[in-house]
Amino acid sequence: MSNSYVVFGAYGGVGSALCRRLANKGAALLLAGRDEVRLASLAAELCAKFFTLDATSLRQVDSRHLTFYFV
Repeated sequence: MSNSYVVFGAYGGVGSALCRRLANKGAALLLAGRDEVRLASLAAELCAKFFTLDATSLRQVDSRHLTFYFV
């Protein structure tokens, strides 16, 4: 698998399980969520990139912002 995924709510129970499964299949991951400490821990475990974001805030959700993490 050579796909890239952005996972919102990455550090929660379902989100972290999804991230681990995708990482085990070789996916490149960009983890997003509100808790920087928990995101950093999961990102380190999975060799992934992360950024903090409140997905309920339209001001914070900007597709141009996401582009910089995969370039």
